[in-house]
Amino acid sequence: MNQKVVNNIFNYLYSKKIFSILITGFAIIGFGSWIYLSSAIDANINYRLEKELTLVTSNISNNLNNYAGTLAYVQAYFRTEGTPNQYQFRKLSESIEIQRVNHGLQGIGYISIVKKNHLSSFINAHKRRPFFRTDWLKPGREIYAPVTMIEPMNWRRTQMLGYDFMLTTEREKVVLDAIKSASISMTPILQPIVKNDPDPQTSIMLVSPVYTQLQTPATPEDRLKNAKGLVYIPVRTGDFLERIFGKPNKNEERINFTIEVIDPKLQTATLAYQRFDIPLKTGSISKSRVIDLYGQKWKISVTPFPLFFNFGDLYLVNTVAAASIIFIILLFSIFNQTQNLLAHEKKSKDVMLEAVRQSLAQTAQLKRLNEINKHTALELDLKNLIEDFFQASLQISHSSHAFLYCSSTPDNPEVVDFHASLNFGKKELVQDSLTLTQLNSLLEKNLLKKSEEGNLQNFSKFIYGPDHFTDWIFVTIPSREFRQCGLLFLARAKGEKYSENDLEIMESMVSQVGIGIDNSRLFKKVEDSNRVKTAFLSNMSHEIRTPLNAITGFSEILCKTVEPAEKNSLMESIKKNTSQLTSIIDNILDISKVEFGRIYINKENISLLSIVEEIKWVMEMRAKAKGITFHIEGLGKLPAFVETDESRVKQILINLIGNAIKFTETGSVKLQIKCEPLSLRSKDYQLLFIVIDTGIGISALAQQGLFQSFSQADISSTRRFGGVGLGLALSKRLAQQFGGDVSLINSRLENGSIFQFKIPAGKAKDMQWKNNLFENIQNPAEHSLHKTEATLKNKNVLIIEDSEDNQEIFKYFLKAAGATSDIIDNGEDAVQQANHDNYDLILMDIQLPKMDGMEATRRIRAKGYKKPIIALTAHSSPEEKANCLKAGCVDLITKPVTQETLIKQILFILEENKSG
Repeated sequence: MNQKVVNNIFNYLYSKKIFSILITGFAIIGFGSWIYLSSAIDANINYRLEKELTLVTSNISNNLNNYAGTLAYVQAYFRTEGTPNQYQFRKLSESIEIQRVNHGLQGIGYISIVKKNHLSSFINAHKRRPFFRTDWLKPGREIYAPVTMIEPMNWRRTQMLGYDFMLTTEREKVVLDAIKSASISMTPILQPIVKNDPDPQTSIMLVSPVYTQLQTPATPEDRLKNAKGLVYIPVRTGDFLERIFGKPNKNEERINFTIEVIDPKLQTATLAYQRFDIPLKTGSISKSRVIDLYGQKWKISVTPFPLFFNFGDLYLVNTVAAASIIFIILLFSIFNQTQNLLAHEKKSKDVMLEAVRQSLAQTAQLKRLNEINKHTALELDLKNLIEDFFQASLQISHSSHAFLYCSSTPDNPEVVDFHASLNFGKKELVQDSLTLTQLNSLLEKNLLKKSEEGNLQNFSKFIYGPDHFTDWIFVTIPSREFRQCGLLFLARAKGEKYSENDLEIMESMVSQVGIGIDNSRLFKKVEDSNRVKTAFLSNMSHEIRTPLNAITGFSEILCKTVEPAEKNSLMESIKKNTSQLTSIIDNILDISKVEFGRIYINKENISLLSIVEEIKWVMEMRAKAKGITFHIEGLGKLPAFVETDESRVKQILINLIGNAIKFTETGSVKLQIKCEPLSLRSKDYQLLFIVIDTGIGISALAQQGLFQSFSQADISSTRRFGGVGLGLALSKRLAQQFGGDVSLINSRLENGSIFQFKIPAGKAKDMQWKNNLFENIQNPAEHSLHKTEATLKNKNVLIIEDSEDNQEIFKYFLKAAGATSDIIDNGEDAVQQANHDNYDLILMDIQLPKMDGMEATRRIRAKGYKKPIIALTAHSSPEEKANCLKAGCVDLITKPVTQETLIKQILFILEENKSG
């Protein structure tokens, strides 16, 4: 057979994967054989070890059963013949040939049962006997069990004469158990009591009761009462086991075994005997069995010695495994030679495949570039744009080192908005980062050369120690507004050099990034323009609120003037519509503030009852006007005080309840209030306001956009009920500002709606819980306008206001409350007038001619005016209030303002100033 035929055979075997199949097959067969033999040998070992265990346990049990048979014979003699004397007992022992018939038996003895009242006579009868010790029989017990006879006698057994079995718990328990059960009992393994024994051993004893009558008493109590004594057999443990199994010889024995005594109460095992004192190694084979011996449980365990194992146990498995491995190595060697024969052919194929791979890689590179260009065109965030470009440039160019810096401000090229580097240490770059000015300086000094197209060429002076780079390129990032807005440096530490294709791709990428940066700047300009528009709309609130204050004030004045009923009705309409217009404008401004993050939450510890009283008063009047009922219900315990924003909570409740009343033609509107934990195990609680109405309901379609701005169920509802659809959207967003929420619980057309408003209430331990919090709820009508009449009697107020309408309104409000007032219309005159008369309070408008209200306040305070100054303004932002307080005002009132609000606030400030 020539070499070509051999090669063809091996090629065929390799191509069809027959080598792999053969290697796998033999590996599986070898592994399977190893597992099977291991299992079979383990099973055989376990079987033989189990037989050894059975042999040990049966030898021990059989010998103890023989002892028990002898004991039963002696006990029967006592029952039929009576208690023998010492001579008769010796003859009995000799007649049954104890030590010859019972292998390992030490002897047999008799224990007398002595009651307390017979102890003295018993001691007198035995104290003269040789070797009999009476010092063990101490008075004080009810029953005694001394050893009175034992055969055959030797020096060790003479030490036991007179020993009281009731002295130790173990012996006492066995004595009593045997008497009460009328059966043979065995002690636990006992420690020796004979002193100076040259061969001390542990021992066990088998005992059997003897009664005063021939028949065994029926009950345990009668047996204990009629107990005469017990015959017993003492067994020295070591001698007993040595006579069964012979003297221990490790070199000749196949197994080691141990005996442990199990305590049934403690469920513990105590080592009583160990054939060889050899610790059991982890993972060693062993077998155990528990046997019951006359009331005692012994656990016998056996472990094998080397003589236990045969050749097959030790070497057969490893021999099969070694043979399998050698055969598999041989097959693998043949397989490896076949691979070497085919390596040359594969190498030529790889060259062709590499050319195809490069073509595919270029295609994928161009595809990735196209995706990046699309992303660049859509990304408007400048930071994200540059970061994404930096990461993409690494992927596209397969670079190991990169450095990028980019500026987004053409007016100030010194500013570097983004700087990133990959795998560069500080010593490798001339500087950690370069501004565009520094870059231009390097260009001007010819330290960085430009190509004719304006791109930076490879230049080694920019890098320290460039020898460890295979290649590197610089690419500038262009911009429409200025020549360049950044620089990208890429390098490869090893591998191929950059190709012309790589440079073209990177130039295409940076061109797109330059366009993206320009687009980002344009987008920023659009955003700035939108902010200007927003500021303009916010400023319009002042222009809207100022005339509204005049309308509101004149309406109140006309309503209080005695006029014909028809004119009063018209004035009430003016007042109502003015209030409605004010509410709409407030909602529009609030929703604008929420959307731009300008809403501020002012949390205070407020009375829940005061909120509910005010809501009840306002909403009851609205409901009564529509001919429906409105009531409030508290569910369970409620906190007396809650830390939240009082004005916003009222605003949300008025929106929700007002909606319910507006869309309810007949029936009722109900507000339920309850407090419950956030979850089953939570210690934090939330306050729930549930608004239930019997109104027109909301369709499933309309519910989808219910909380969107300017949203209502349909156009017809707008025409029928009015409103611009801001209430629910504003309420939900306001609630979310302080950790709460507004949601629709349930609604169906013509079946009413249930809305829920929840806010955090705090921890249960911090709350003052009240039952029936709303039981004595009252309308705060006592605080209404007619109660403010003449409350400012003898008070003199300086009004600083440039609007003539507002001057007249404030003067009327103060006069109605019993106060006198003077009017100043500019800031400069106000500074001069403030200290001329004894004014109790100053109302200061902020936007004044000649000098604004804040500056006027500062100068008035500088001149020593100590009494309250209250700011009047149409701006309600926290910044405005903070500026007013900083200037010297004690509080701020936002226009438009009602007479009740103005007078109540003045009274509060005057009272606070008085107490201070």
